[in-house]
Amino acid sequence: MTFRTLRQKVQKGGPAVAALLGAGLLAAGVGSAQGAGVAAAVAIQPDGKIVVAGEGEHGGKEVFGLARYRTGGSLDTTFGRRGLVTAPMDRSPSAFAAAGAIAIEPDGKIVVAGGSGDYASKSLDFRFAVSRYTTTGAPDPGFGKHGTTRTAFAPLSATANALAIQPDGKILVVGQRWNRGSEASQFVLERYEPDGLPDTSIVGEGGGVVTAFSKPAGADAVVLLPDGRFVVAGWTGTYFHDRFALARYEPNGSLDTTFGTGGIVTTAFGSQTDDGVQALALQPDGKILAVGTTATGSKNEFALARYNAGGTLDPTFGTGGLVTTLIGPLCECDLPYGGAANAVALQPDGKIVVAGEELNGGARGAFALARYRPDGSLDTGFGTGGTVTTSFGFSEPANGTSGDAATAVALQPDGKIVATGYSNYGPHAEQYLAALARYNPDGSLDGSFGSGGKRNTSIAVCVVPRVKGMRLRRARLVVVGSHCSVGRITRVSSKRVRKAWIVSQKPRPGSVGPDRAKVRLVVSK
Repeated sequence: MTFRTLRQKVQKGGPAVAALLGAGLLAAGVGSAQGAGVAAAVAIQPDGKIVVAGEGEHGGKEVFGLARYRTGGSLDTTFGRRGLVTAPMDRSPSAFAAAGAIAIEPDGKIVVAGGSGDYASKSLDFRFAVSRYTTTGAPDPGFGKHGTTRTAFAPLSATANALAIQPDGKILVVGQRWNRGSEASQFVLERYEPDGLPDTSIVGEGGGVVTAFSKPAGADAVVLLPDGRFVVAGWTGTYFHDRFALARYEPNGSLDTTFGTGGIVTTAFGSQTDDGVQALALQPDGKILAVGTTATGSKNEFALARYNAGGTLDPTFGTGGLVTTLIGPLCECDLPYGGAANAVALQPDGKIVVAGEELNGGARGAFALARYRPDGSLDTGFGTGGTVTTSFGFSEPANGTSGDAATAVALQPDGKIVATGYSNYGPHAEQYLAALARYNPDGSLDGSFGSGGKRNTSIAVCVVPRVKGMRLRRARLVVVGSHCSVGRITRVSSKRVRKAWIVSQKPRPGSVGPDRAKVRLVVSK
């Protein structure tokens, strides 16, 4: 999902607004017993294990979802429940949450940020949600309330899209806040103490900082500078006329007026383009690399901009500081084609790895990676001419070409590249699996990882619903909607229960099992 389509959902605040939560991708409607999971962020532990975070399913409810993998791609069963963590934040059946950012603290604890809300709320009150987990995947009792802290920006809604952990242990979280039903939105950031409480030393509203641009804006990335300042980036503009937007802040959260104009820089890739930043990286020489997408009509391209320390474009990079790359062939079509970039990682040799999605003129796509030399030219030693695309290949006709997108990328010490995101499958069903691919330094898939270099995972658990006393037809739907499956059905005579109604069930309601765990039913005949 490109940033442009996602932003429309954010600003309009419609029923599908849960799609925006923290992930920078579409995540609505994943409640399906066939699998669920959207990986929006990835981190590699010092021991080589890979942790992804995004959206999972807990008994049919959208929740923070995490998965941890061993170096070979198998799930790490010492983490959470068989390698998975699904973490509801609210008992309300209509509550939801999704994570969009992850970081690992020096002690190995895992910090995840995103957004949470409630479908039943008339105001659709979205708020920042930040959770910390122990090395085994349990909520950290020393952080917030039961491992989670949530920040409301009432009467406005907000969602967190990126985070960074400062050297002093404080957690900086950035995103956007908006008025439901209005295009008005701004950069918003909050900083938390190591125990999860808001940091009151930062300027703003109750510890939070809001930065308004002349037009609607939203933040999707953050990077820390060695001197304690930090840069936040995203987009600003109106529908289909957005610009790269960057702001630099002092350690106390005030704008750094030595950067750009009054602390703000905006960059357009053309007079009629739609541009937005999805990721940031800080080079060792202090230059700032911003990565995202530029769109003209239906054509989408990877877009990179490099800035000097003061916010001016670096003329030694690409053309006047800008680089665009069309992924795939030109297309005579009305639907989006080309590529949308979502993540960036810098190699020790200065080369730049960008990950995102190949668009093929329809709703489907593939993982797309490109590697650039330090001057912005494509590295022809990577993949084919500097780019690589990977499909997770659900077979026809169930899917045609699978809809896959990389939302995050990380580098291993051995030079291998890990990209994670989601794979969308099933005709018109919006069913998702978390997807990972690992590549060798030359861009070829690493056959020692998963199956041929790829791995799909359902980040979902079955929470057995209470169906005793329901009609069988209704009970089937409820069981499947809870990410369970209907097991053996036994029919018995009963004078007290009507024909085709459930007499008893096993396991008992509330039991938790893996995705599609079987629920056995006894039905009156």
